[in-house]
Amino acid sequence: GLVRLAGHIDPVRVIEIDGIDACPCGGTHVRSTDEIGRIAIRDPVPLAGGSGRLTFTLSEETATPSA
Repeated sequence: GLVRLAGHIDPVRVIEIDGIDACPCGGTHVRSTDEIGRIAIRDPVPLAGGSGRLTFTLSEETATPSA
């Protein structure tokens, strides 16, 4: 479920991945995933109820397009 954010934010934009998750928008946006560069997932942590937490690092290096 969604958790109410601290403070007053109106309207709240909800991002939903159909059938997987819904969460309030964190406010950081890119026009294209090409702007993000490489993402390295670090140490996934399992949480109760089958959930998990991922931490990640970003690199300025751009990904090589796959053919």
